[in-house]
Amino acid sequence: MNRAAFRRGVAMIFAVNVAAIALRAYAEGAFLATYGAGWIPVLLVSQAVAFALGTLVYDAATGRAPSATVDVAVGLGLTVAAAIAPPLVARGGPWPFAITLLTTTLGSVANVALWNTVAASVAGRDARRMLPRAGAAITAGGAVAGFAAAAVTSRMGAAAVPRLAAVVALIAVAAAIAAQRALARGGAPGMAAPPGASPGLARDHRSLLAWLALAAIAEAAIATALEFRFGAALKAAYTGGALATAVSLFHGGTHAIQLVLQALVIPRLLTSQRLPVTVAIHPALTALGSLALVIAPGFASVAALRTGEKVLRSATARTGQEVSLSALPPAPRARWKVLLRGLFTPIGAAAGALILVGIGTDVLFHPVRFAAAVTATALVLAWSLRRAARAFVAALAAPLGMRAVALGGPAAPGVDLDELRRVVDASGGPSGALAAAALYRTGGAADELAGHLAHDDPAVRRALYELATRRPHAAATAELVAAVAIEDDPTARVAGLAALAAHRAKDALAAQDAGRAADADVARAIRAARAEVGLATPAERAAIVLELVGRDGAWAARIARGDPPPGYDAAIASALAGPARGHALTAASAGGPAALAELIAALVAGDRDAAAVVADLDERQAAAVLERIGAIDRDGRAALARARAAAVAPGPLVWRLAADPDADVRAAALRSLAGHARAGRAPTVALADACLERERAALAALVAARAVGRSPLHHGELTRAIVRATRRVVSAAALTTAAAGRDPLPLLAAGRRMLDAPEPLRRRALDLFQEVATAPLPVLDLLEASLRPPTGDGDRAGLAAVDPWLAALLAGERAAHEPGLAALRRCAFFDDLGGEHVEALAIAAPRRHLAAGALLVEAGAASDAMYVVLTGHLTAAGEPALAFGPGELIGELGVLEQASRSRTVLASEPVEVLTLSTEAFTAALARWPELGGALLRTLAARCAARPSTNIDVIPATWTAT
Repeated sequence: MNRAAFRRGVAMIFAVNVAAIALRAYAEGAFLATYGAGWIPVLLVSQAVAFALGTLVYDAATGRAPSATVDVAVGLGLTVAAAIAPPLVARGGPWPFAITLLTTTLGSVANVALWNTVAASVAGRDARRMLPRAGAAITAGGAVAGFAAAAVTSRMGAAAVPRLAAVVALIAVAAAIAAQRALARGGAPGMAAPPGASPGLARDHRSLLAWLALAAIAEAAIATALEFRFGAALKAAYTGGALATAVSLFHGGTHAIQLVLQALVIPRLLTSQRLPVTVAIHPALTALGSLALVIAPGFASVAALRTGEKVLRSATARTGQEVSLSALPPAPRARWKVLLRGLFTPIGAAAGALILVGIGTDVLFHPVRFAAAVTATALVLAWSLRRAARAFVAALAAPLGMRAVALGGPAAPGVDLDELRRVVDASGGPSGALAAAALYRTGGAADELAGHLAHDDPAVRRALYELATRRPHAAATAELVAAVAIEDDPTARVAGLAALAAHRAKDALAAQDAGRAADADVARAIRAARAEVGLATPAERAAIVLELVGRDGAWAARIARGDPPPGYDAAIASALAGPARGHALTAASAGGPAALAELIAALVAGDRDAAAVVADLDERQAAAVLERIGAIDRDGRAALARARAAAVAPGPLVWRLAADPDADVRAAALRSLAGHARAGRAPTVALADACLERERAALAALVAARAVGRSPLHHGELTRAIVRATRRVVSAAALTTAAAGRDPLPLLAAGRRMLDAPEPLRRRALDLFQEVATAPLPVLDLLEASLRPPTGDGDRAGLAAVDPWLAALLAGERAAHEPGLAALRRCAFFDDLGGEHVEALAIAAPRRHLAAGALLVEAGAASDAMYVVLTGHLTAAGEPALAFGPGELIGELGVLEQASRSRTVLASEPVEVLTLSTEAFTAALARWPELGGALLRTLAARCAARPSTNIDVIPATWTAT
């Protein structure tokens, strides 16, 4: 934002509007006094045509001369018109008409043209915030002019008004020159094009302009009808000098109301609401006002409607148009601002006036017909503005490479169970695994599935029983009992017995006798089901539970939950070492501290079986883990949150993790919740709002701690923490957006661009974020503040509660570890990893010192470690010759592929490297998945930079473009 240019521009448009409105009040009063209300349609058409012609002349002039020069000429023309108005009006005849046309045309063109100077000084959310305030300066000018003209007319006569206006117009010219010089010195951010933006008009830009042009025509037609209706009522109510005073007071009062809105309401509205909400206010309230006129058709109602329409048009519709045009490239943007207001608005005004003349003005005095006409036109206006808002989002998103994502599309139609069953049948899977997985993901409860238990394929029946077990419903019990009674397939019968136990069908299970079962698995299932519903002795219960640990861990956990039998944890530990490891991990969810610790340790280590177990926990099993969450360390809690991303629904466990004191745990939980929200499992508004407020407070503390003059290391760690906190805010905003019934995917994409794109595109992404998000103003303001450079000394008061490690670092309490942290931070491979974790790596990883000429790795040797160069330089033998220095990574591809070294690497001088063994890297990757993203970027950089080579030594400071 160019503050100097903005301030001078505000002074300029204030002065020019004082002059323009004072002249308009004087000229319209003279016109009505001379010709009467019957000539109002002629005046309106003439003003519209004159404004359009004036705009075209201005557009042609700016094509041949600098716009700054043309703007000054327009201001001088307004000054001259003000000076010559009184003597010419006094002549009578056609002169009042001519002066009215001349002054209103010059005033309108000057307002439209000079506005571009103000708009050039701001961009992005600054424009949404500051342009309404600049509009308030225009409004203040109108209010001052209206009230002052009324006072001057009553005391000094009407002829004194234009003379004073001429003086003010000269002041406006001087301010315009000063603003243009400030733009030349400090830059014009509003005229800067982001990288990747088209210099000309693309398809989305043309669509946007077409809808805005239609909106301008409809808006002007409404204004013209109301102007004529009000003018006729005004003429009937006042005569002589009172008429001129009434016109002036009307302009003053209208602008005073508008000033309050623009100063206090509109900036907040534009920076907190999506564009469709903002632009819908004017047509909606105008239509309601016209309908109210049917009930109370008197002068007061007409005046209120006219005032309200004018205020809303200027305060919301025009500012919304300004925001919409910000998506255009700079050169056509300035031109189309003038053309929309100076050409299409007059076209709409002329069309409205001509229609009135053609059909007769009597229609205006029939409240029902008048309300119908205004309401119909307002609907056209609302529709065109909504289409324009969609085109605006498309134009914003296109340079970010996410146009299709931002616009979204119709939701995929749901698949009912019969259709899903046919798909499963057609797949030909003999094991029924596909049926189980597909039906499980439908998330249906047992009562929704019971009617399908007569399917011919036993694998499908088994899948249905398993789903009924996971999601029991009392209404399904009777049908399940009947279905299990006639089930003839042993595997399906086993699943059916488990479903009966989950539904607490005690009477049906009491009739089952394991001794009579011909199949051993069915006999075991009968004993297990009876134990689950309390029909077994303690000894029988313990025996079946221990047997199930290695056969059906989920069933063992259901029976053991709350009261595991003696030896349960020992049975789990024994099974973990054998082929039944997956079942044992599942059973561990209901075990004691030792069993749960085994499950969490496997999860943290990246064990896929453990991750599958956690993802597959049903609501009761997840609740059991939640009860013991206090015994799980933060790495375990983060791993739990990540694993639950694959669950059917997040459940209370993930929501508890989203409120965890540790930021890494919350980040993992929020990513899981955002994934569930994208899949259609939207949270409640209360839960989503709580998450967003929690992350907003954390980001606010980090942003407040920024300060000028911090050491590069401290500044870098704080900046990285802000980026991570911003990602959490984006994920939380995705939840509030999903809770509001909207697709969170465009928001997530815009959030990524906001963090990863170049600076000009980041601010554009923030504009798009506001359009696709459901987030309150404090969140949007905070995101904007996080993108700005730091100012002042910073405030670390709230930092310790948000990030204790970072607070200690900034306070100098981690000074002993700063050299190691700084050394690893020179390697971009660790860029996404939290500072505390990088410090831990720097402390734990062994260091190796090499003399000049010493061997680091030898071609053909096993790849058992990767190395980060801390000091010195090394050379990789072979062609092409490569040299590597501090901050670069060596050997990571060999570690990943478990391949032998492809090159020999020697120290060119004394070198210190940090050694990260294969085992340590694998553990770190499982513990901190952020390293995976860094690894992908590093490998992508290799492919992009060296597509023809095959080496395992690359500079890790390279980043993918």
